[in-house]
Amino acid sequence: MGAFLEAVTTWDASVITAIYENVHSAFLTMFFRIVTLLGEGGIFWIAVAVILLFFKKTRRSGICIGASLLIGVIVGNGIIKNVVARPRPYDAIAGIESVVSHLSDYSFPSGHSLCCFEAATALAMNRTKWAIPAYVGAVLVAVSRLFLFVHYPTDVICGALLGVLFGVLGSLAAGAIYDRVCANIAASKKTPA
Repeated sequence: MGAFLEAVTTWDASVITAIYENVHSAFLTMFFRIVTLLGEGGIFWIAVAVILLFFKKTRRSGICIGASLLIGVIVGNGIIKNVVARPRPYDAIAGIESVVSHLSDYSFPSGHSLCCFEAATALAMNRTKWAIPAYVGAVLVAVSRLFLFVHYPTDVICGALLGVLFGVLGSLAAGAIYDRVCANIAASKKTPA
């Protein structure tokens, strides 16, 4: 297992170094600073979930996004990040400097990728016509974390995979509860008092 982890770490560092030395530019830095805001603290997706709650047609989607984000905060950011405790690339690779302010939490998994893929998956499971734009946004946010040198490739890949998993779990659980509650409400309205 040690050789595998060493190979992954070497690959991660080589990708980050290649981006830093060959692709890094002022324009891309500015572009990805804006893109990364879509995953910042989950605020964008929380706002989307809240807005969806206001409309009966989209309420289930909002609940499923919220449940998925909650799973990610607890499991991904609360548990996995602290157990793995992986330092950020700018703290571990000589010559790499952060282009954003230094972050106080750990690198693995990427919380931005996790959040965006959770929300995109929950949205895709409930509003399929919104799936492609949601996943395109999630991919852009994941890539932004590499270009800003705050995550390794495996951080964003695992964040995305966990995001899909938590998005599915959150949607299935919250969707089932929501459907049951709606069915009970509908049944109670049909039953005379």
